Amino acid sequence: MPEAKKSPKKGMSKEVLDRLTKPVVKKKPKDMDKDCTFTPYICEASREMVKGKSESFHQRVDKMLELHEKAMKARLSPKPRYSFKPAISPISPELQAKLEKKGDFFERAKNDIETRKKKAAALDKAATSAFSFQPAKSNTPAGVKIEGTFLDRVAADVAARKNRTTADKTDPECKFKPEISKKSQKIMKENSEKFESRMSEDLEKRRQKLEDIKKELAKPPKFGKKKK
Repeated sequence: MPEAKKSPKKGMSKEVLDRLTKPVVKKKPKDMDKDCTFTPYICEASREMVKGKSESFHQRVDKMLELHEKAMKARLSPKPRYSFKPAISPISPELQAKLEKKGDFFERAKNDIETRKKKAAALDKAATSAFSFQPAKSNTPAGVKIEGTFLDRVAADVAARKNRTTADKTDPECKFKPEISKKSQKIMKENSEKFESRMSEDLEKRRQKLEDIKKELAKPPKFGKKKK
């Protein structure tokens, strides 16, 4: 069976390519903008900003975006603020070998801290060895239970003292009795209430008396009739 001959491909002419790639411009109706009456107002400051500049709004926006992109890249790779570099003397081979035997920096720091603690404990022991006095501690009585440290017991005792009533605070050994005047004794016989109650009652009377004086002073003055 004879093979079918393929027709040679024809290339696309430049005119056809230009016609196909040419953007389609849609015609705008004539009466499209008749209802668009809004006109934006540009302030004087904006006019001064664009005065003498030939760049369009979109060009200025692209410029600002470019500057922003540069600033973001600069943040990702900031320049060193401090240019000072200290000159470190080279380590001698003897010192290098000595340090390698003691381990890395962190291990040497840990060993140094332990050495300092042992040295401080030895100095403390040597300082306290000069004081040989040992106080005699009494044995805890049977049935007595000590809870907490000394400071905890002191805090609990202070709290208990604050919460005690007047009857608990009265010591039978305190036999002192203040001398009360006859007038005070008479007041106490007439009024058997507590001292705080009497003070509150007296304060209320004083307030009422002050209110009565204010009301009296608020009244218009009364003048006597003139004699004919």
